[in-house]
Amino acid sequence: MRKFFSVLMLFFSLAIFAVCLSVDTRDGFAVRFPSDGLELYLGYRYSGLNASLPVYENIKFKIDTGVDLFSQSGFASAKVGTDLPEFSLYTGAMLSMRSATQENARFVERGNLDFALDFESGVLNWIDLGLSAQKTIFGFYQDTTSGDWVFVVPPFSADSMGVLLEPFVRLKFESPIKAQIRLGYSFSIAWVPSLPSALIDLKGFRITFLAWVF
Repeated sequence: MRKFFSVLMLFFSLAIFAVCLSVDTRDGFAVRFPSDGLELYLGYRYSGLNASLPVYENIKFKIDTGVDLFSQSGFASAKVGTDLPEFSLYTGAMLSMRSATQENARFVERGNLDFALDFESGVLNWIDLGLSAQKTIFGFYQDTTSGDWVFVVPPFSADSMGVLLEPFVRLKFESPIKAQIRLGYSFSIAWVPSLPSALIDLKGFRITFLAWVF
């Protein structure tokens, strides 16, 4: 509890200088500092760095990273895609790991390398519809007895598909402040999670609020 209040005080101190504030029922809250295609964010649960780099005309390369220092878990993704007025589409790979402690030793409880896809399309000026999808290429973990790494390739069958889908709607507001609300619902087919459970358990629902301070 003392750790939580320390992080909370740090969060409010940094919020004075932040450009954006985000609250996510799955990933926690963060203060964000975007600048010229790069974004540094610090928060409770995840902190990390995101980048969007132009490749050719409307084609971009995106990198997203996040680390939970308390649970020593995190993720990193690399995607390539395009942003057009009508829609955006990105595809790539995501690496994620969740650690645990046993007999005062830290080990990787579960990790995934996933194929990842993000699609979003505007319906109205203030409403977007989208879909985020992940398909496990292989999973891995550390054997707690020998310390060896074990890799698991899921067979292509209904009971071990390893698929996570999250359709969502994004509401965008320009006044009285610039803000966005993202409402999504996650469902899976034989999905083995490789990150800690949602910070606030809404039984599959996910709510993200983003507000620009400046």
